[in-house]
Amino acid sequence: MSSIASAPRRVKPFRRAYVTSANEGGGRVLTLHIRTGRKVEFFDYYLKPIPCQDGAAYEVSKLQGDGETYHVRIATDGNTCECKGFLAHGHCKHLASLVALRAAGRI
Repeated sequence: MSSIASAPRRVKPFRRAYVTSANEGGGRVLTLHIRTGRKVEFFDYYLKPIPCQDGAAYEVSKLQGDGETYHVRIATDGNTCECKGFLAHGHCKHLASLVALRAAGRI
């Protein structure tokens, strides 16, 4: 008998996302919080809805570090994000978090 060795499957880390809002400078500001894994890595972003004809779109800007900004689109013809993770792998924490929050009626 021969057996085929396979690589162990990577287990996706636990992820929690939520949105908070505050009134700043006369306007409402949304903040997206993403917590990942056992180490409780955290990622916080300003979240700004932007116009989109065929679904929903958001501008997501990092609060930490360089303030990098990504555009995330959730649409019937496919979801996209401009971050390096999505461009390399076709999925990312920004898109997964926003899809889950929309499905739950939180945004």
